[in-house]
Amino acid sequence: MIFKSIKFHNYRCFLDGEISFTNSSSYNKNITLIIAPNGSGKTELLFSFWWVLYANDFDFASLSNKEVTPYALNTDVYRKIQEGEVNNQDYCEVTLKFEYENRTFILSRKETYKKTAKRESLKQIMEVELSEINDKGTRQLPNSNPEQINTRLEKMLPKKVLHGIIFDGERMQRISSSNEKAIEGIRGVVSDVTSNDLIELSIMELGSVKRKYNSTRRDLLKSKDSDASTLQQESIELEGSIENQTKTYNNFVEEEENVSKRILEISDELLTYEKTREIQLEFNAKEKEKESAEKSYDKKIDELTAELNTNGPLLLTKILFNQVEEITSSIDIPQGLNVEAIESIIKKQTCVCGEKLDQIKLELLNELKSKLPPDNVNSLILEIIRQKNNNINQATRRLRNNWEEIDTIDKEIHTLKERISVLKKELTSVDFNGEKLIKERDTLSEKRTNLLTRINSLRDSIESDKNLLIEYERKIINMSEKDKELEGVNLKIDFLNKSIQALERIKEVHNESALKKLNTIIKDSYRLLAEDFNYGRDIYIVQFTKEKYKIVTYLSKDVDEYMSSQRDWEFLSEKYGIDNNLTLTDEIKYEISILENATPHSTGQSKAVTISFVKAILDYSMMEKEQQEEFEVQKKYPVVIDAPFGDLSGKNLTLPASNLNSFSEQVILMLSPDSFKNVREFLEDDVGISYKIEKLVDKNYSTISQSSLGVSI
Repeated sequence: MIFKSIKFHNYRCFLDGEISFTNSSSYNKNITLIIAPNGSGKTELLFSFWWVLYANDFDFASLSNKEVTPYALNTDVYRKIQEGEVNNQDYCEVTLKFEYENRTFILSRKETYKKTAKRESLKQIMEVELSEINDKGTRQLPNSNPEQINTRLEKMLPKKVLHGIIFDGERMQRISSSNEKAIEGIRGVVSDVTSNDLIELSIMELGSVKRKYNSTRRDLLKSKDSDASTLQQESIELEGSIENQTKTYNNFVEEEENVSKRILEISDELLTYEKTREIQLEFNAKEKEKESAEKSYDKKIDELTAELNTNGPLLLTKILFNQVEEITSSIDIPQGLNVEAIESIIKKQTCVCGEKLDQIKLELLNELKSKLPPDNVNSLILEIIRQKNNNINQATRRLRNNWEEIDTIDKEIHTLKERISVLKKELTSVDFNGEKLIKERDTLSEKRTNLLTRINSLRDSIESDKNLLIEYERKIINMSEKDKELEGVNLKIDFLNKSIQALERIKEVHNESALKKLNTIIKDSYRLLAEDFNYGRDIYIVQFTKEKYKIVTYLSKDVDEYMSSQRDWEFLSEKYGIDNNLTLTDEIKYEISILENATPHSTGQSKAVTISFVKAILDYSMMEKEQQEEFEVQKKYPVVIDAPFGDLSGKNLTLPASNLNSFSEQVILMLSPDSFKNVREFLEDDVGISYKIEKLVDKNYSTISQSSLGVSI
């Protein structure tokens, strides 16, 4: 997709204005530069793309440090209507002209505001139109059905992809820490490039056909009064149950992702306040330590329980053994001496001293036999008691050591809880309503735990029902194998089952493959754009753990050393939520090692990470796909960036500025005049067209006009 132009009327910070965009398949003069002072409307301009495409998924009130009005209409115009007479009205409109697959489209979103007598707030009416310009340059009749337009836009530029191509300066700083939109951006691009929607649609269509054949088979079985008829009905009901459970499961997964995202956002909000930054970091670290200690505590309790289950009854016999030993103490038998030993001597007919055994010695040996275990009951009991006492001593020692470890861990957990409590009080004492945020986070953390429990339970239930369904299918086929008509239906159902399974596996394989490719590409981007790479730092997108899609940086040396040391990998895999069905490969262990050694970012480092991420997903989408990658397609996206160079210096500034034109065939860049001065020498050769935004004195709107880089801005 290529953006051709965007036009405004009464929109937010602008009254009327239009911007045309440059692009180049040779990455030459492909930057559209928009220079605007802070506060003149750069961020509003950036998010106008989102609003015109997917207004229902964007809230202007979410723009922090911006005008808090939740509406798209310019503030002055809004107030004039509000303060005017009843039935006064006006509108704002954004029109985006774009090209997709060599066809030109015009998308217009218009929102009308009207003063009514019944309400103080203005009545809002949203309208949207999508039209195509034909080969003769004539604009065809527009489609004004919002649902149909939304469906069509999702095929051309899915809203999830916007998280990967639209970036304001604040998000670029936050994205590598909270990853609240990076995750959605990666998912969106991967889903679009790997044609996940097409695969899911195919699975749905095959499922629909399969249901028809299931109904046909049910009717056939019913007419034949077969026992398989009941089984078929149960099979259909079970499939319905699996479908419902899967929908619920997906809803829970989506809800858990949203909850986790909000938890990260709250932590991010707390960290934005200088007074709470260090406290919050320590709080997060102590929470992780407590979580780890509690898992160790549970593990030791399990070990203690297992030891008690095995040897607990034995410990209770200690007194009994002592009493028996006193009774039988009159017989003093050397430990290890038993009947078998004496018989061995007698058989040899020679004493251990070398002399031949005579009759007297043989009689003495036989007499001794009668006093030894197992022939002699007393001595047998003594031998058993000796062995059991030895077992009791070992079990007691193990239990004592285990209990000491439990006691140590319990004290550690108690200390951590006390420290966490202190940190919570310190956070809530800061005057920025931190207590409310912390309470919200605690509530969400509890909700997330409950959701994860339900997700795991549903996953197990779905897997169990699927296995039962396979068993039902096998039995039905066996019962009806001699019926030619049923055999034909069975073959078709079997084919559909295998096709659905194949498509589901293809989707998994392509997602796995896409993430591996992205990891290779983002490392190349980081090497090209981040100065820290030269100091041993590297970058990684999580693939296997519960933090999937998260972007982390690490020192390669630390990870290599961690990998080479002896680790409790099973405990670590449980800590990071590795799927039990996955084999714990070196690749997964390496990911765990990266997460264990992840490094924090300064503001500048966060920007460097985000810039590398932006280039990586754009490079991945544009790369030519190999012939065997039938479901993967080449996608070309524009990239819209506001203030990417703030807080950057040295090579972290010059490297991205010098390479920005390589990010996409179309780069739309917004900078303040001061920021542009810092990077002008690295950018100006790649700028194809430039605009300036000027905020009018004593007005709530700005004007847009084309400018020349040679003119002082």
